[in-house]
Amino acid sequence: MPSAFSGLEIAKRALYAQQAALHTTGHNIANANTEGYTRQRVNMEATTPYPYPSLTNDRQAGQMGTGVIADSIQRLRERFLDLQYRGEYKKVGQYTAQADALEKIEIILNEPQDKGFQYVMNEFWNSWQKLSERPEDPSVREVVIEKAKTMTQMFNFTYQELEMLQNDFNMQVETRANDIQSYVKQIADLNKQIADVVPHGYTPNDLYDQRDLLLDKLSKLVEIDVTQSTDGMVNVDMKIENAGGTLGTLSLVKDKEYAVVEMAGKNVTVKPPGAATATEINGEDRWFTGGEMKGLVISRDITIQNYMNRLDALAAHIVKAVNDIHKQGQKLDPSGTNGLNNAGDFFDPATTGAKNMKVLDSLKPDDLAAAVAGAEGTGNNENALKIYELKTKPYNDGTTSGITWNQVGTNDGFPVNASGTNKTENSSFDQFFRQVVATLGIQTEETQRLRDSSNILLGSVDAQRQSVSGVSLDEEMSNMIKFQHAYNAAARTITAVDEMLDKIINGMGLVGR
Repeated sequence: MPSAFSGLEIAKRALYAQQAALHTTGHNIANANTEGYTRQRVNMEATTPYPYPSLTNDRQAGQMGTGVIADSIQRLRERFLDLQYRGEYKKVGQYTAQADALEKIEIILNEPQDKGFQYVMNEFWNSWQKLSERPEDPSVREVVIEKAKTMTQMFNFTYQELEMLQNDFNMQVETRANDIQSYVKQIADLNKQIADVVPHGYTPNDLYDQRDLLLDKLSKLVEIDVTQSTDGMVNVDMKIENAGGTLGTLSLVKDKEYAVVEMAGKNVTVKPPGAATATEINGEDRWFTGGEMKGLVISRDITIQNYMNRLDALAAHIVKAVNDIHKQGQKLDPSGTNGLNNAGDFFDPATTGAKNMKVLDSLKPDDLAAAVAGAEGTGNNENALKIYELKTKPYNDGTTSGITWNQVGTNDGFPVNASGTNKTENSSFDQFFRQVVATLGIQTEETQRLRDSSNILLGSVDAQRQSVSGVSLDEEMSNMIKFQHAYNAAARTITAVDEMLDKIINGMGLVGR
């Protein structure tokens, strides 16, 4: 038979178990709004019953229970949902960065707007048409020069803004590289703390939560692969794509060690734990496979660069086309009539692109070649009309039928630092710019759609994850009442056993007195 004091032991164990459950419930409530917190639950288990079967034990009807114990405190988290969440989070990071770049390019180009880039270009072409109507009018000639200067300033300003945007994205790449370095260091530090606790039989749930939160944040920046190691630690590898499309990995965290992540110029270098040299992610023979880093690099080296290249090509072709026609005409002579005075360049021939495009400094109103060469009299306007026709006439420079520009990479992949491929578009200057604006609008809309779809999927996965891991205050309040009543009942059991023992000790053995 069990001892008379076994009732006290059973009640004591019940008190401890229910007290642990109450404390865990309070911990859940306290962290209901803590980012990354996973709700916890006390798993209770009946202790070994009495008596334990053996040959010398007395026979009795059955074993008698000896109480309860708080066997473990469990994190209610599903690893599969974590994998899904991180898979969607990398897409959100990538498409958000790409959409941000395209939206900013739209703002810089200021199209379609009443006073945007297209309007300024139209004003320049239209000024030549007005000159053809009054080729001898000095005020109209002055307007042509001023409209040209306004257009060149628009090219200069827009290109410089795109350069600044490109530099801004380069700074973002550097900032995110620093974030990666910070995250992997913290993960390695948490691995060390966890490894110090797990071998002693404890479950460091709060440390696991902190580490999982860091892994979530890291998964937004790059595509990662997380594997379990010994003593509760994890290893983290970053996925990369090598030349030829083959996939590889770079170790970011290995047990208690972490990689060194730095910027080298425009590229990111990763020196895995224990490696002698760093690996450069250069966009030529290896690059990111996902996450915000991929979106930032695509935006910096492909998207923004391609629009800068388009502007460069448009400016350079306009300069060449206008100068070629202008030099075939003749300017006004001092008498105010179209004499046989050959004209020179209109734009500065040293122009190589949009950034340094400008009207020739020495150009004066009388230097404008409204007339074709060999024409006499003040009414000739054929050269001005030829320049005006450049607006809508398909461009041909005599060697290439169309406007040629350097396209680097693609908008959905790499390489990005390659020299690029010359792409020729058979169009007029007006059509070319309209195509640029249309392409920008389509790319922005598509990227925004991908970003929004990824956010919706991420929200759906997060909702599933929260349904498992999130803290419900209503549920916790219900549990608190349940555990409180159980605690009170255990305390009442102690009182009852105490009264029984009091009767045995103080109320027995008085016979015959």
